[in-house]
Amino acid sequence: MSITKISQLLGDKASYLLDHKCNTIDKSTLHLPSNNTIENIWINSNRNNQALRSMQQIFSTGRLANSGYVSILPVDQESSIVEVLHLRLILSILILRI
Repeated sequence: MSITKISQLLGDKASYLLDHKCNTIDKSTLHLPSNNTIENIWINSNRNNQALRSMQQIFSTGRLANSGYVSILPVDQESSIVEVLHLRLILSILILRI
């Protein structure tokens, strides 16, 4: 998808969202999604083995399996599927800009 198309989809918020520069979080502290997210990021945490195994199972299933991304849609919240997809698009763009 071209940046022009993305800008059109975002409408009047395109410039605000696409030109944003974060000054509060240093990008060196961010971890890019990968197929070994659990091993690289969570293994040294204080989570027990069962919690780590459960997280690995979540990251290893579904259409985004082993990509480092997790797709969890809200079930009983007021967000609509369009809002979730819009947020996913924005997050993908921001991750690609890092």
